[in-house]
Amino acid sequence: MSIIADELHYSPVAVVVIAYRVGSRNEKDGYRGLSHFCEHMMFRGTPSMPRSRFWQVIQRDGGIANAFTTRDMTAYFSVVPSKRLDDPLTIEGDRMTNCLFGPGQ
Repeated sequence: MSIIADELHYSPVAVVVIAYRVGSRNEKDGYRGLSHFCEHMMFRGTPSMPRSRFWQVIQRDGGIANAFTTRDMTAYFSVVPSKRLDDPLTIEGDRMTNCLFGPGQ
């Protein structure tokens, strides 16, 4: 894991980007779209952060969040007021380790 932190003091916002080095280049014929599918599945939530709670926290903070998948990576990003930086860091750490992928979740 690589962590890059850079402080720019011209705006009172914080941006968190979590990028996984997996994209469509990692897919084989007959299994296209799996990276993008997993991107969406990662928004299904965790036991401690159901999917609706994720959006409630980000919106409560006045932030935005989204994700995208390219040939080389899948990335999740959040933009929040800098005083709320702990929220997206907590969310992403939880998502990284406890994401719900099972049927019926």
